[in-house]
Amino acid sequence: MMEYWKCLKDDETELYNKRGNKWRKNAVYSDAIYTFDIEVSNLFNIDNKWTIFDKSKPKEFYQNVDMMGLPYIWMFGINNNVYYGREFAEFEDLLKQISNEHIKKIIWVHNLAYEFQFLLNIFDGKYTIDKMVCRDIHKPISFIIKELNIEFRCSYMLTNLSLARAASEFTNIKKLDSLDYDAKVRTPNTELTDEELLYCEYDIHCLNDVIKYYKEERYKHIVEIPLTSTGEVRKKMHKITDYYYVRKMQNLVPSKAMYMRMWACFAGGYTHANILNSGRVMKKGKGMDICSSYPWQALHKLPSTAFHRCLKSEFNTEPYKWAYIALVKFKGVKSKYYTSYMQVSKCIFSDDPEEAKDQRRHLTTDNGRVVMSKEHSMWLTSIDYDIIMRNYEIDEVEVLEVYRSYLDYLDKRIINLILELYGNKTKLKGIKEKESIYKRDKAMLNSIYGMCVTNPLKQSSRYNNGWVRDALTDEFIKNKLNEMKASGSTLMFYGAGVWITALARKQLFDCLLPEDEAIAHEFDTHTVYSDTDSIKYVGDYDFIFDEYNKKVLEEHKQIAADLDLDIELFAPKDIKGVEHPIGVYELDSIFDEMLTLGAKKYVVRENGELHLTLSGVRKSGVSALNNDIRNFKNGFVFDYDHSGKLIHLYTEQQPEVDIIDEDGNTYHSTNSYGVVLYPTTYTIGQTDLYEALIELLEIYDAERR
Repeated sequence: MMEYWKCLKDDETELYNKRGNKWRKNAVYSDAIYTFDIEVSNLFNIDNKWTIFDKSKPKEFYQNVDMMGLPYIWMFGINNNVYYGREFAEFEDLLKQISNEHIKKIIWVHNLAYEFQFLLNIFDGKYTIDKMVCRDIHKPISFIIKELNIEFRCSYMLTNLSLARAASEFTNIKKLDSLDYDAKVRTPNTELTDEELLYCEYDIHCLNDVIKYYKEERYKHIVEIPLTSTGEVRKKMHKITDYYYVRKMQNLVPSKAMYMRMWACFAGGYTHANILNSGRVMKKGKGMDICSSYPWQALHKLPSTAFHRCLKSEFNTEPYKWAYIALVKFKGVKSKYYTSYMQVSKCIFSDDPEEAKDQRRHLTTDNGRVVMSKEHSMWLTSIDYDIIMRNYEIDEVEVLEVYRSYLDYLDKRIINLILELYGNKTKLKGIKEKESIYKRDKAMLNSIYGMCVTNPLKQSSRYNNGWVRDALTDEFIKNKLNEMKASGSTLMFYGAGVWITALARKQLFDCLLPEDEAIAHEFDTHTVYSDTDSIKYVGDYDFIFDEYNKKVLEEHKQIAADLDLDIELFAPKDIKGVEHPIGVYELDSIFDEMLTLGAKKYVVRENGELHLTLSGVRKSGVSALNNDIRNFKNGFVFDYDHSGKLIHLYTEQQPEVDIIDEDGNTYHSTNSYGVVLYPTTYTIGQTDLYEALIELLEIYDAERR
């Protein structure tokens, strides 16, 4: 069992000097594994008593209830030794005890965003929180406590997995079954059972072994472990490239004006339900997935030089040679299909308020996609332009500005890396003794795209006696881009990432809306749902994907010939000897029934079982439907037990109060900062416009038939 923290014995014998053999201040790191975790009571002031969440009360009741998060135990690990404390303030004493101005120590926390809010009870106003890296407000990835020479890092951002899943993936230890967090009021004065203490201890053992795996299997030293999963592939790319490659990427960092144009062109995956079939139970269908879509698109020719302005008349004239981005004005827009493409969020309306109001009044949308528009403009790539012109009837098109970049393949070393990682992902899947390499390479393959579309402007939050988000001023944007120009971590061109996503959408729409308009109109009435690299449909339309796959295989040959690559690299075999060509459509599922109500809202019956995909509800919540797919409808409520959705309330002015636990012990809480996690229900909802469109299409389809 873990020991009380005052029995702690720090181990400073495992040291690593990052800057060579010379002893320099802050250059020496401890190679020991330090880990930290807490357990918290979520408390609610109901009838002047601090108590646990009451599920008998509706969620509206909690809108006016005072809440607080109270840590009742904290755990700290040094390698595989686990220590605990009950008073949260005592953790500061432990940090002082292990602090060494000459030896930096890294403490790993799984989901640092959560623990950080509680750590502010110790740090805020007393210590300097330095060199913070974060995704957004309340979402730190790492930071340093300057006076203690201690760094905190988020292991969740490294693994992108829950602690239970990470332990299962990377270690031989299993996270114990979860505590019933809200079963009773617990405080630092509450006597915990052996089972509760063992659960707490094993959380630290699990986290220790996950970090130990990264240290021993992937890196030699703790400090070499990257902050995020994307950082892993950066390290790999640094090893295979050279100074000249890095300088080229730095020189491709655009000006502020060009970056904003490219950012305006960037769009992610296409996630959409076919409105004709939304709200209907569709019978006997299939799901087709693109095999490693983004890695496949990265093998194509992409923007390789800085974008420069060109003549409007040159737009899209040599699409095999140039990548174009343009500001285009559209008038009299009407979708030819039930599948609509243009994103409303990307539309630019008139600068004149009255004109803009009129344009918006004449805008018809389908769950965020443009169905009809009187007039709007968009920044888009030439690839998106081609899809739009195929998707819509448009009265007038005016190209306002055009820029172009020369199309070329990524550096051959990067191409080889992508194919190597894809090959390992395919060949090693299911081989137990190679599982760690399979998982590593699969994660790195997926991270290459993330490197392409890293947006430095999102990294604009920090903590300085309160959360601060930098305004996107011209000066701030220029400074961020200048940092990229000077950074050795700038290893990919943002324009390439913009193109990869556009190519992925093209591959999706080449099958959603084939070139033959008759087939496109017919298939359009039989598609049900699309999501980035997958299409679900009913009917006998396999030939569409078979024909498209033939084109992909021809592209394999062309790319292999252009780059003098072995064609077999494009179609590695799995452990059963089956080839998996990169970029082809593969059969992913066969369903008996499917019902969708919009993006990220659908339920599918496969092999007799219902499976739920609903943003905001856990997959196991499908049991609330009582095995009846027709229960999945507008207004259906997933209750507390089925939704699995938790509200995160960050508190900064928790009251100083006395709390009585289940055993009658009184505890005086002085913690100002905390996080309260509490359940909520989820009601399936659709906008009035979306419902009206579905009703109109049902009437139209009945008349048509």
